[in-house]
Amino acid sequence: MKAASMATIAALLAALVVTVTGPTTFATTPVGRYAVIGTPGTSFSRDFPSEPTGGWSSASVDVVVTRAPLSDPNAFYYYAEQWTMDTPGSGDGSAFAYMGIQTRAQRPDKSLGPLALVTLWTAEPLQLIPGTGTDRKAADCHLDLNGAEGSIATCRIAYDWRQGHVYRYGFARTAAHQWTATITDESTPGTPVTTLGAFIVPASWLGIRSWDSGFMEQFVAPPETSRAVHPVCPSHRTTVLFLNARLDDTVAPIAEQPSVYALTSFPNTLTCQNATAKLVTDGLQLDTNIPNPAPVRYPHATRAGTTVTVTWTPPRDPATVTLDELGASALSTATTNALKAISVPMPTAYTVTVSPGGRRISVPASKHAASFTGLPRGHTYTFSIKATNGGAASSSRSISLAIP
Repeated sequence: MKAASMATIAALLAALVVTVTGPTTFATTPVGRYAVIGTPGTSFSRDFPSEPTGGWSSASVDVVVTRAPLSDPNAFYYYAEQWTMDTPGSGDGSAFAYMGIQTRAQRPDKSLGPLALVTLWTAEPLQLIPGTGTDRKAADCHLDLNGAEGSIATCRIAYDWRQGHVYRYGFARTAAHQWTATITDESTPGTPVTTLGAFIVPASWLGIRSWDSGFMEQFVAPPETSRAVHPVCPSHRTTVLFLNARLDDTVAPIAEQPSVYALTSFPNTLTCQNATAKLVTDGLQLDTNIPNPAPVRYPHATRAGTTVTVTWTPPRDPATVTLDELGASALSTATTNALKAISVPMPTAYTVTVSPGGRRISVPASKHAASFTGLPRGHTYTFSIKATNGGAASSSRSISLAIP
């Protein structure tokens, strides 16, 4: 990596320190979620100069996930780059592909954890050569036949990536009629290149037509988690940078355009108002910023001597849709309106503050009570309860009680 590129990345990461650790305030564009055919997220597009005869022979981009919900077993996020290839004599003459890293998915050994994968949608089956994951186990490479649309060739590996590291996605011709997908940890000097997999393609195939777009999404929880529903709105804050995109190592894009999932594409679109896409130096930044949680309900306080125990009822569960509904053609207007009414994320914790005195107790979301001991007599105390989720807080609900 060039020194200038590393300096740019370092500066961008430094500027994002507050973003990573505290509440986020971006100039946002409200982003809808396709009512039933997509998942919450945001995306971008990119233009390069006209391809040379025979197409490009390699492509790369530096990807930095600066906020990642890696510790949450129910977080399913994907940070992906997309491209197309010229495939004369094959289907419609092109193949579509994408690759990237995920926070949590099924690894080749059936465990759940961070993952890297690459997928080519082709008109005919391809021969695949598995790579090796960070767990030193071979990739799971397989073909899924897709009827008239041909086949889907995928390689998945365990990849223990880290928040804040620069990962270089690469896809290149590595031998006659062979293309290889790789990821390199540019933040750890000496780290070997990780190969996801290689694809043996027909002799008629040419090169890369475009390294044209990418996306970040909260994807549907994998079936192995046995989750029957999928949240309407993302339940985590996450940020990713796509920087220094190049074709044939040196050719930079001539234009990059942030984009968002359209609000008006479908009449029943649900609006999360939580995703943004914007230009930054040498690339693009995609974010999801979950709305503040709903406030608690029914605060109550009881006294035993100078100890006061505050209890409350949590907010209602967030809106969800079933996997069948995601695959349906449309949600009814009544269903959509009902989901909109409750499409707010659940809290991850609660904070109770007492006044006077300013003492504060925080408890995890699984608990709905907090006890304050040794409060001086002769005061009326007000206990304010807020629901929080990763830095953002709900409006407070309060209850007062006197200790004579």
